[in-house]
Amino acid sequence: MTADTLAIDYFLAAHQSELKQLNELSESCHLVTVLTELVHELQKERGLSNIYLVTEGQRFAQEREQQLHESVQAEGTLRRLLKNFSFGLHHKASFYSRVAFALNGLDQLRLIRPVVTQYRIKALEASGHFSQVISKLLQVVFEIADRSTCPETARALIALFNLLQGKEYAGQERACGAIGFAAGEFDPERLEQLDLLRDAQASCFDLFLSHSDRSHVARWREIEALDCSHELIKLRQLCQTAGEAGIPGSLTEIWFEVATARINRMQELEHLLLSDLIGLTQQQVQKAEEEFEANHDNLEALIHCKAEREPEDGLASDTEKRALNDPGALGSLFELIQQQASRLQQLNTELNEVRQSLGDRKVIEQAKGLLMQKHGVSEDKAYQSLRRVAMNKNTSLIQIAEQTVASLSD
Repeated sequence: MTADTLAIDYFLAAHQSELKQLNELSESCHLVTVLTELVHELQKERGLSNIYLVTEGQRFAQEREQQLHESVQAEGTLRRLLKNFSFGLHHKASFYSRVAFALNGLDQLRLIRPVVTQYRIKALEASGHFSQVISKLLQVVFEIADRSTCPETARALIALFNLLQGKEYAGQERACGAIGFAAGEFDPERLEQLDLLRDAQASCFDLFLSHSDRSHVARWREIEALDCSHELIKLRQLCQTAGEAGIPGSLTEIWFEVATARINRMQELEHLLLSDLIGLTQQQVQKAEEEFEANHDNLEALIHCKAEREPEDGLASDTEKRALNDPGALGSLFELIQQQASRLQQLNTELNEVRQSLGDRKVIEQAKGLLMQKHGVSEDKAYQSLRRVAMNKNTSLIQIAEQTVASLSD
């Protein structure tokens, strides 16, 4: 094999690797779709379970039973997909680890549900179990976003992830508020938790908007203008002013319905983002294939060079010799390699810029993990602690996370 044919091998390998990554990303986007559906069902089950527990089955018993069926169905869909998912070197070890953690969490949740049915667990504790599983599922989505090699796709995945995370905080707010309304009062600790959850939502939705295109931003503005969004604001104000003075239990259903209506509209936006994301990955695959075909004529001559590898009779054909020694063909190879290197460098630069928010997320996750390890608290409590310090110091969450990592890593 000559040096020139070796260059051809690696040039073609680069094209094949790019196409493979795009096809694998398309497969991963299908996994994201299934994950988001399961998360949505678990969020609703969490809220219904909280009211069921606080009222000892007097409210939402039938609705919870029906929702349990929906959650189990969505989990089954995920497990069937994962059984047929492509294993290979294209995913990081952290991806498979996140999936394993998520599946283990779902297994643990199966043990929690009968305990909920028998009222043998507090609403806050049950809610924490659901939140931990949902967090693990969202971490799988994060891993997929983190491995995207295309800036456009990475930006779309980051927008989707932040919408999902913001929606999860909205779900936690629904669950936390449902406990207060069902109990007929809001103690200071629960009010603080609601404040933190609203602030966390705002941060996620700001990131979502900063990575979204105009059409998705417009859809979000429509959600903000909905009656349910305005009603939710009024109910939030009621929580703050009522405190422990007593709230009519009849507001429990109203709170849940209003919060659910808003979350359902977020889910519709999720579906739109997912549809656009899948369409984008398909376009990228098609574009990569078309670019490959556009260079077909030049590549054909280069492939002839590649084929000139000690024929059985020890002699290359006249055609192969001409192709091997054709300066035009070799010049074309240099141009193609140069164009490819330039394009990949540009993509890498854009990708690094887009991934900044993912890097921030990793620091926050690291800070949460260190707090959990040091103080023996749950993931939710660790996050609330970071968020509380950020609010009290009037600074950003990422700055507090960086300071926490620096102080606890010593």
